[in-house]
Amino acid sequence: MKYIFKIDIDIINNEIDFIKSLLHIHYNNIELPLLFIQRLKNNLLEKTVQKKLPIDDLINNKERFIEYLVEKHKDIINSSPEVQLFHAFNKGTEKIESLFEFFKNITINENSNYKEWINYALKAAYLGSVVYKSGDLEYINRFENVYKILNNLYETWIIKNYSGLRTIPSVPHPAMVHHVPHYLASYYRNNLKPIALIVIDGLALNQWITLRDSLPDNNLRFIENALFAWIPTLTTVSRQALFSGKNPYEFEESINTTSKEESYWLLFWENNGLEKENVLYLKGMDSKKTQELEKTIIPHKTKIAGLIVNKIDNIMHGMEMGMEGFHNQITIFGKNDILGNLIDKLLISGFDIWITSDHGNTECSGRGQPKEASIAKTRGERVRVYKSENLINTIRDKFHWSDCWKPIGLPKDYYPLIATENNAFLPERVTAVSHGSISMNETIVPFIKVLRK
Repeated sequence: MKYIFKIDIDIINNEIDFIKSLLHIHYNNIELPLLFIQRLKNNLLEKTVQKKLPIDDLINNKERFIEYLVEKHKDIINSSPEVQLFHAFNKGTEKIESLFEFFKNITINENSNYKEWINYALKAAYLGSVVYKSGDLEYINRFENVYKILNNLYETWIIKNYSGLRTIPSVPHPAMVHHVPHYLASYYRNNLKPIALIVIDGLALNQWITLRDSLPDNNLRFIENALFAWIPTLTTVSRQALFSGKNPYEFEESINTTSKEESYWLLFWENNGLEKENVLYLKGMDSKKTQELEKTIIPHKTKIAGLIVNKIDNIMHGMEMGMEGFHNQITIFGKNDILGNLIDKLLISGFDIWITSDHGNTECSGRGQPKEASIAKTRGERVRVYKSENLINTIRDKFHWSDCWKPIGLPKDYYPLIATENNAFLPERVTAVSHGSISMNETIVPFIKVLRK
């Protein structure tokens, strides 16, 4: 038994040892003589650890052993804190208390790494989605207090660590939006399968959870991760970086427009060995464009598709009902199944699909507006951009709740003044849902792989 079949009964002292031996037997297709099987069973039955296990079945029947492994694997996963949290999210508001308990003792701080922050952002996104969909004012207030504490830590961390994020390798996992094309190019080289990148403009991480849960198609599966947007979290900055694969200083001439986005996307893939006719770029994906997608995609010729869904950003800029109203609108959008139909048509056409966003958004409250007339390059609700340090410092002195963002990776003469916490460059007490600054909800965005179950 020990020297011929490499099965040492003496070292089988628990269930895991037993599983290892069975893996050795079944996956090497070892056929033990009946005498040896009987001896193995007798010895195992003497060990108290094994008495509750169906030893006979597990030794003699490979299929039964595989079923046992699958069940064991499920038990291990389901008993993990992350999965228990996930189940709690999906059991409705009666389980929200357990989620708040999860965030009571936050161990993350300004010295934590970016993967830890992504992990916390994902957990906060699940809780935020459940709370805002519940419409319960008490839960919403409690969640916003939890988020405020978490976001204060995050803003301290992002100021200190942001510059290092852009130099992280894009493979095996992208860390920032401009890494995404490089990651997809590596994937394409290794798999030679058509790729579709769906960019849902302005979609925050918690809103992705709401959108996902509202999709009618139950046969979709999502591998969920997240990455960092460019700061300032503006479409002209972060979405151009996403489609070009470049730092913003590399597209200085178009930093205030998205008109060159398509040409950047095509150029990136040309530089990675594809012809223009192999690459597709479409924005404003609505029901009509989705229906026409089969005519737009050329079978066996379209290898890469970059598709922009603008609906969420449009909802955001017209939102007057805060985050609760925003999540209600996203639920309606999801049930309309524009995204589901788009995914379905791409899967039928043989594409591997990723979903991401260029920036998120946050609910904010007005603290006053600078009267700078034409001296600001960009006049957003969460960020203003100026052409000199002297100018930005002058404005900053008048708005103590704002801060000068170091122009990391940005063009020359491009100086952002960001609104911190939940403040906004709006008239006093005016509220909005907006983007542009450095909050966790604005800067950490979804990066999702779509699969069929």
